[in-house]
Amino acid sequence: GNEYVSCRELDLASLSSVREFASKLENEFVKSKAIKDDRKDVSDDNTEAKGKGLYALICNAGVWMPMDKRAKTSNGYEIHFGVNHLGHFLLIQEMIPLLRSSGMASRVVIVSSSLLKSGQIDMKSKDFVKDGR
Repeated sequence: GNEYVSCRELDLASLSSVREFASKLENEFVKSKAIKDDRKDVSDDNTEAKGKGLYALICNAGVWMPMDKRAKTSNGYEIHFGVNHLGHFLLIQEMIPLLRSSGMASRVVIVSSSLLKSGQIDMKSKDFVKDGR
């Protein structure tokens, strides 16, 4: 493999797993960099990180399950909405300080599938966030 590419375990169906993943990655990659508590200002003055940084985040994971299974995330959200939308949104938000601290133009890539063409949301008659479409 490539020494600059790494994989980590992450459960997008659990918002606490996303936060834990982000915290571990932050500790691993920027131990020598100063990230302020408000997670908005990032200092990249320290070069002791030895080239480590987050230069790209690819959100490629997704889930599809038959709707009659009525699957939920660990936080009680409908599984498709929770994993494919909320999980990725939180992951990106948590990774912004690392992306900014890389010192280069970092990228976020969000991949979807052709299943999006068949999806329907009836926002008037259902709570799609908890119950699905």
